[in-house]
Amino acid sequence: MSKSVFLNTTLGKQVVLTGGDNDKSIIGAIASSKGYYETHIMSALPEIIADDFVCLDVGANIGALSLAFAGLAVNGKVFSIEAGRTNFEFLKNNIQINYFNNVTPIYVAVSDYIGTATFNYVEEVAGCSFISTNGIGMGVQETVKVTTIDALIQELGLDRLDFIKMDVEGGEKKALLGAMQTLERFRPVLLIEWNPQTIKRFYDEDPAELFALLSSVWSSIVLLRDNETIVIENYDHLSQITADGKGWEDLLCKP
Repeated sequence: MSKSVFLNTTLGKQVVLTGGDNDKSIIGAIASSKGYYETHIMSALPEIIADDFVCLDVGANIGALSLAFAGLAVNGKVFSIEAGRTNFEFLKNNIQINYFNNVTPIYVAVSDYIGTATFNYVEEVAGCSFISTNGIGMGVQETVKVTTIDALIQELGLDRLDFIKMDVEGGEKKALLGAMQTLERFRPVLLIEWNPQTIKRFYDEDPAELFALLSSVWSSIVLLRDNETIVIENYDHLSQITADGKGWEDLLCKP
């Protein structure tokens, strides 16, 4: 079963978003907040995304942020990557019902290798569905195709990439390692979820390794919150802020 809600995106724009009626992470969150979602991100986007930007949404889920990107990059393009079959079907539908012709949905997972993986779709928190390398399984499991961002960019034939949003439930380091040629070539702005718990739980990795990678590519790392931005000085600084907050944050990284 599905449920539709109105979502306020950016600059007074509104879209219709359809997802699973049991999902509390996106559809439920939007409904309970009377049409708002990730307001700290939505409010920052007009200063980040120009009207001709080429954007990559890695972990697009049902498209809430993809549609916001598309509403700003009206003369650009948005490529929305989603690995879960159910989420992907909702994503395609949401692009169509809102008449966006500058968004291309892509059904694939991204990592640092090309092959397959087991994707765990959790209906009640569809926005938190995940891939794990240490055997953790939840919800409905499906085998999905995996590629690298470098391979995908080559396949798409892109000659520019201005912005990447990445939220893949702890798999961010692996996704970035599979994108190093792309990052060196285009130097895009990156908006990335920072969630130490998913990094440890699903991948048995040290979050410090992801931060070191971010610091090696982007010279500016800023934490976004409602009505506040915090310049991140180092890993210890970020760890303290995360521990004092909700446990995960969103980082804006610029060259």
